[in-house]
Amino acid sequence: MWLLLYITVNMNTKILYWTENPAAQNIMKQFNELGVDVPIFETEKDFLYLEKEDVPEADLLIIPSTHKSVANKKSLTIHATGNFGNADYGGEPKKLNPTDPSAIAVGLRSMAKAQLPGFEVCLEVTHHGPTLKTPLVFIEIGSTEKEWKDEEAGKIVANAVKDILENTKTFTNCIGFGGPHYAPGFSTLILENPNIAFGHILPKYQQENVSKEIIQQMIEGSNATKAVFDWDGMKGEYRNKAVEIIEELGINWRKTGELH
Repeated sequence: MWLLLYITVNMNTKILYWTENPAAQNIMKQFNELGVDVPIFETEKDFLYLEKEDVPEADLLIIPSTHKSVANKKSLTIHATGNFGNADYGGEPKKLNPTDPSAIAVGLRSMAKAQLPGFEVCLEVTHHGPTLKTPLVFIEIGSTEKEWKDEEAGKIVANAVKDILENTKTFTNCIGFGGPHYAPGFSTLILENPNIAFGHILPKYQQENVSKEIIQQMIEGSNATKAVFDWDGMKGEYRNKAVEIIEELGINWRKTGELH
């Protein structure tokens, strides 16, 4: 179920807000005070398990949400969704959801620029559901109830959403391979290189799922023209397989160290 709260915007980007999600409640409270005129939809269903009929038509859905981690570290995160392997947390197995690399880049830069003390700002690799046909981006506060309700964190994420909505810049869209879940190499590239954006990122712990089908989904779902490797962050046999497929598909590739 979704309810229309506001309409009238010049682009088909919409915000999807789960009413029971504490970080989403915080972010949207702060966002509404910014006076941005954009369609905002409420849903009563867990974001991870959304299906096509649960969401409005859009060119991009921005989903504010909680982030959870075993270490309970304070963080502001942003990422694409989908499953390289099993669908343990929503979506479909071996299916990636389309995303918008420019939204990820703008959101990450906005949150990093705010420099909230004690919080790490990071790009996460592609993970969890949903897997729909509508492009989407998750933007999150982590990792405990205290942080989810932190008003200053909510303001920073709300302003990042505003910056995404107002973005008119064109980037070189990339996909990434290798490295850990919080993708420090790719995060650094976005923050240091103003022309680069990343969509789907396949980390080391998913390297066994490298296949032509998955890489095609990464490219198409990110509208990517380049692949970038965290060269030492992936075993050689899987890295070589990915490189071979990428070259077969006619996509240029580079190592992270070559793009700083």
